[in-house]
Amino acid sequence: MKKLVFLFLSASILLSACIKEDVTVDNALPVVQTISAKKLPNNQVLLTGQVIREGAAPIDILGFCYNKKQEPALIDNQIDVNPKTGTFNAIVDEMYPLDTIYFNTYAGNQYGYTTGKSLKYVVENNIAPTVPCVMDSNSFYDGAFTSQNGFVYKSTTQVVRGKLAIIGNFSNDDIRIEFNTLNPTNGVYTVGDLSSNDPTKCYARITNYQFEDGGKIYVTENGDGTYWVSFCELIYYVGSFNAKAKGRLKVYN
Repeated sequence: MKKLVFLFLSASILLSACIKEDVTVDNALPVVQTISAKKLPNNQVLLTGQVIREGAAPIDILGFCYNKKQEPALIDNQIDVNPKTGTFNAIVDEMYPLDTIYFNTYAGNQYGYTTGKSLKYVVENNIAPTVPCVMDSNSFYDGAFTSQNGFVYKSTTQVVRGKLAIIGNFSNDDIRIEFNTLNPTNGVYTVGDLSSNDPTKCYARITNYQFEDGGKIYVTENGDGTYWVSFCELIYYVGSFNAKAKGRLKVYN
């Protein structure tokens, strides 16, 4: 940012003094365009911009600024890029389905700096996953018995490790699945450590037994504010006994 301030001050001095006859207010600064954002695998977003005109001097700085809550200021999350010409790109990490990013381009040369037009991008939702087993609504199989018509609800106050708990009370067992996000969306979540705040991880247990890490939880949105939370082969141990559980829970927002 210090470099941008210096360039801005330099522009004011140089342009007012008319150091070079062929340099004018209209042609001194670069011109950049903010083009697009695109969802990539691994929860990344690709930003694209373009240098329309270099200006009266070579471009010294070029890149993007972004903010996940509001229109970005020039100093917000700057990403400098190379080479400093033509179409240019940058990658933003940790962008999950339905997240919003506001981003803009900037460029500067010895006469000052300029920005493009700020754009807003909402990350597309994932495609609903294919669940590899079939269960009735609000039913649960603990490896020996099937329970149906369980009472299913969500809670942010009864969490143990995550941010949102989905709890199913059945006649034989209680199921608890905790997500690292308040808004689970279409996708496959993995049972594992939640300390990294990775929103693709979840915590799961049956009554007094924790499910083994690596198990898969499938979330399928229904488009009416409800969603299914399904699992097909969650492994847990009772002593040395290995059991596989499966279930299907309907959650209301």
